[in-house]
Amino acid sequence: MFNFPVVVIIMKLVKEAVVLIFLKVCSSNVGTSLIGSPTNLECPLSLIAYYWYKKFIGGTKLLKDGDKYYGTSNKTLTIKNFELTDEGFYRCEGFTTRGSYSMSHLIQLFVAVDGGWSTWNTWDACTSTCGTGQHRRRRYCNNPTPANGGSKCQGGDYEYRLCSPSLCPVDTGWSAWDSWGVCNVTCGTGQQSRRRYCKNYDSAKGGAYCQGEEYDFNSCLLSSCLDPEHQQSTNIPIVVGTVSGVLLIIIVIILVVIYAKRLPSVTGSSLLELNTSLSRTNWNSKANIIVKGDFNLGHIDWQIPSVIPEKPDNKRHQNLIEEKKLQLLI
Repeated sequence: MFNFPVVVIIMKLVKEAVVLIFLKVCSSNVGTSLIGSPTNLECPLSLIAYYWYKKFIGGTKLLKDGDKYYGTSNKTLTIKNFELTDEGFYRCEGFTTRGSYSMSHLIQLFVAVDGGWSTWNTWDACTSTCGTGQHRRRRYCNNPTPANGGSKCQGGDYEYRLCSPSLCPVDTGWSAWDSWGVCNVTCGTGQQSRRRYCKNYDSAKGGAYCQGEEYDFNSCLLSSCLDPEHQQSTNIPIVVGTVSGVLLIIIVIILVVIYAKRLPSVTGSSLLELNTSLSRTNWNSKANIIVKGDFNLGHIDWQIPSVIPEKPDNKRHQNLIEEKKLQLLI
């Protein structure tokens, strides 16, 4: 009797010839795995011995235990460290307890890919041409793109910030008119003006000046002007009166100057002569004293009407002299 390994080998050799007769195909399974994690594939068949294959574009490959796989001859195949290259189709096959050779459908294994963000794009143009607006930039969840149940990228795909390209023009407008100014003539027909102002004008902000005129003019009519000949004859009395007043002032000034020059000037010699004359007067007789003084502007007789009492004492005599001196000075 053959031992089990020999039987297996024989049946493997027979497989290629009798596969169409004994082949039993079971339903396929679909699984998902994460990169970097161990992944188990469960064979849907109950076999005496298991063989695991991986299908490639050019054919299939029998898997062996090693650094990559474990349990290649068991019902459960373990992929130790799943990588993106491990994605694909797997199949288990072998002999059943009844001696038939069975093969499973292909087991498709997907890789669950978590999404990752790309780098930010450049900023878009500002949403406003003046004043304050905003621009934005975008990134994409394609580095890598989420697949097979992988998680989506966390966060937003747009970013915004304020922008101020330039100051906006300021709307301008006219103020109310000022009141009319005074007429520019004193008689007859003249002209008066008024003004308004352009509000909110600022050339630095790109604003346009107000349309229209800043000044407004209007004719004004006052009382009729006099004829030139009549106006000239009316001015004659004013001129004559003014000239007469000036001449009168000049004459008064001349008279005052002449009078001032004719006033006497008392000198020291005149006072000395007066004192000597009074000292030599005979006090025993009653008489009027006549004093002759020499003054700058001519010879003037000064008469001092005074009655001298008999035998005056020296003190009174001296007082009388002082009084006369004072009168002469005044």
